[in-house]
Amino acid sequence: MNRKEIEALRERVGCAAVLEHAGFAIDAKESTRRAVKFRRGAEIIIVVHEGRGWFDPLSDAKGDVFGLVEHLDHVGFLEGAGRVADLVGFTIDEPEWQAPRPDQNHDLSLPERWQGRRYPWPGSSTWAYLSGERFLPANVLRATIRQDRLREGPYGSMWAAHTDNAGAVTGWEARGPEYRGFASGGTKGLFRLGPDTALRLAVTEAAIDAMSLAAIEGLRDGTVYLSNTNER
Repeated sequence: MNRKEIEALRERVGCAAVLEHAGFAIDAKESTRRAVKFRRGAEIIIVVHEGRGWFDPLSDAKGDVFGLVEHLDHVGFLEGAGRVADLVGFTIDEPEWQAPRPDQNHDLSLPERWQGRRYPWPGSSTWAYLSGERFLPANVLRATIRQDRLREGPYGSMWAAHTDNAGAVTGWEARGPEYRGFASGGTKGLFRLGPDTALRLAVTEAAIDAMSLAAIEGLRDGTVYLSNTNER
C-alpha cells in the first residue's frame, strides 16, 4: 500500500466508523460538535478534528484512524491499514451530534448539568490550568477522572465533584484562573479521591489541595483525599 492509497483511506474512513464497528456508542450528553465521546463499557475514546483524529482521555494514546485500529486491536500498521480498508463504505448508525435546543437547557437537574460537561484531556484549557498553573501531575488528574470526580467548567475552569455517601454528585467546586465558587443549587458533601474502603483520611480545604496532597504523597495506598470546601 503506497502513500497515496494510505491518504485516500484516511479521507474515506472516519474514526467513528472504526469505533462503531468495534462496538462503541456515542455518549451524546457528553459530546460536543468538536469532541464526540464514544463509550464501550469502561473504555472511552474522544473523536476530534471532524472525525479524523482521536484521543483516550485516560491515557496518552491518540492519533489518526490507523492509530485507532492499532490501539483497539493491538495490531501493527500494515494489518491495521487492511482493517481500515475493509471499512470503506461502512455506514454508521449513530446520529451525528446535534447542539441542544435552547429550551433543553432549562431546569436541568444537578446530575444532568454534571453529565453535560466533558472530562478534561491533555491539550484542553482545563487540563492546561490544572497542570500548567496548579502543577498537578497527569497521573493524579487521570486518577481523578477515572473516579468521575473531575469535569471541564466554562472558561478554562474545573469542576470537582462533591458526593454523598452513596456516591451521588451533590455539587461541585468550581475553580479557574479568575473564578472560584460552588455549584448553584448544589449541596456540599465531600470531594473524594481514593478508595471508599480507605482507613486513612486526608482532609483539605479545597479539591485542588486534595489533589496536590495526593501528588506529594504519590496517591498513598489506603488513603482517601478529601475536601470540605467552605466556598459558597
